[in-house]
Amino acid sequence: MSGKKKKEKKKLLENLVKDALNLVEFIRGHYSEKSQLPEDLASVCDLLEKVATQDVNIDDDGNVEMMQGTAKDRIISVNDPEMRHGRKTTSQKNDGYKAEIITGGINARIVTAIDVEPANTPDGKLLNKLLQQSKENGHEIDNLTGDNAYTDWEEIEEQQEENNIDFCVKVKDAVNPHNEFTKDDFDIFPQKGIVICPKGEKEEFDEKKIENREKTIVQFPRKVCNNCGLKEKCTSSNRGRSISINAYEDMIQKQKEYQKTEEFKEEYSKRAHGERTISFLTNCGGRIGRYFGKAKNRWQLIMAAINNNIKGIMNYKAQPV
Repeated sequence: MSGKKKKEKKKLLENLVKDALNLVEFIRGHYSEKSQLPEDLASVCDLLEKVATQDVNIDDDGNVEMMQGTAKDRIISVNDPEMRHGRKTTSQKNDGYKAEIITGGINARIVTAIDVEPANTPDGKLLNKLLQQSKENGHEIDNLTGDNAYTDWEEIEEQQEENNIDFCVKVKDAVNPHNEFTKDDFDIFPQKGIVICPKGEKEEFDEKKIENREKTIVQFPRKVCNNCGLKEKCTSSNRGRSISINAYEDMIQKQKEYQKTEEFKEEYSKRAHGERTISFLTNCGGRIGRYFGKAKNRWQLIMAAINNNIKGIMNYKAQPV
């Protein structure tokens, strides 16, 4: 793009932003002098102000520059201000809303709790709300199975202590972008405050950090790592290899050991039943939102869940005794 084109583009952006903000200021000022700003008009002003400023930087002199990257919690539609950008994976994105669902009963055939949030809501955020909803619907939960997106260890610990709920969740494997040893290649003993590297070198940390739910970092000595025959497979840093210790490392290590057992494999395999029920919902009206707003899209999904539950109950009733 030529320098002239860039200047014209910058000028156009500046004019649009300033026009929008001047309009908002005029409306608010006009009503503050005469009467209270109506709620619907106040909402429109707030929306216009946020849309006009969310992707730009404005300096003290009023100069407007397009910002790099995407604004946090960015509004992506003025027709549906509640919808957001979301990502299923690093390469697969979706705009709109996401649903969180709990299934139960025989073969997890019945939907017991459901809610909808903007697509950028972290997985597991609605867990406590859904557990309470499921309880109110007459379904007490004592065991919950989920994938690695639901390993919020603070929430899991709270639910285990307060509601005596066991969690069968899969801990995500550690990764290393440099194809070096991952954290999983190190033996970690949280209760003893010890980390042992693949070469057998031992380094200690304060185990009280875990008791107090504080994260810490274990740093292997520079001299030890630089003289190690496995250094090329472990770290390129001359300062030595470091290992991050999660505040809930004791729970993570315990779960990783449990994952190696046949008991876990048998229990975790039951998750497929719930996935089948969720797949049925998506195929019967639950995949694409047909309405504007979180409330209406939640209603749409509830209708799909009711349809699923009726069919599940009728199929059970129709089975021979």
